[in-house]
Amino acid sequence: WINIYFSQFGKVLTGSITKYLLEGSRVITQDKGERNYNIFYQVLEGAKNSRKVNPNLEKKVTIGNPVTVAGNLSSTEPREFNYLNRSKCYTVKNRDDLKMFDGTLHALVKLGFEYKTINEIFNVLKAVLSLGNIIFNKGAILKGKQSSVIDTNSGDDLEALAAALGLE
Repeated sequence: WINIYFSQFGKVLTGSITKYLLEGSRVITQDKGERNYNIFYQVLEGAKNSRKVNPNLEKKVTIGNPVTVAGNLSSTEPREFNYLNRSKCYTVKNRDDLKMFDGTLHALVKLGFEYKTINEIFNVLKAVLSLGNIIFNKGAILKGKQSSVIDTNSGDDLEALAAALGLE
């Protein structure tokens, strides 16, 4: 992870990079009592409470350059996402995911990320969550190989996935 330290005037003072293994398998599987990556819960809280995000930051972020947190999701509840509901751990004591989301958004803006890039980051995270809800069934054997078809019950998540990725 990256730690960046700012002066009281918002200038970068120093920073450090710590090597951290981001396990791809953790996205799809968690142990009992372990949450998935915090950013997923932050994005859902940000989408659920998009009007409650720090109003001072929101004014700064949305004037002519909107950051769109809401939308492109079939739900804003962690329990509704397969990648988040396996461990049954949705909250962490003394952790406010909305406040953490506000901090993440603030940090992205302070670091100079363009608003388009911030939206793309959030859309990729929403796409990952939606992809985890799509159900694939066995399809026909084609050229000697098993094919897959998307279950008709995956419609809302498939639409959310396509919207998050900017597909029609």
